[in-house]
Amino acid sequence: MAKCECCGLDFPNPAKLYEPFQPICPQCEEFLEQPGFEYGICDGCGSKFELMSGTLPGLLPNRAQREAMNKVGRSRRME
Repeated sequence: MAKCECCGLDFPNPAKLYEPFQPICPQCEEFLEQPGFEYGICDGCGSKFELMSGTLPGLLPNRAQREAMNKVGRSRRME
């Protein structure tokens, strides 16, 4: 992924973003799609969810949910 689908930020070095377990956009903190994963969009809240063979879907919070979570703490792990 060379550009964020949420805010449009161009990534000069996309491989660097994919070094951590869960890559995120440095500008808007949108979770970036992993190669080989399938994604869907929740009909109710608009969040992305991961579909991996043999597992339950993992829901990734959308931008509004991340902003609400940041009011009381951190919505992503600390580096």
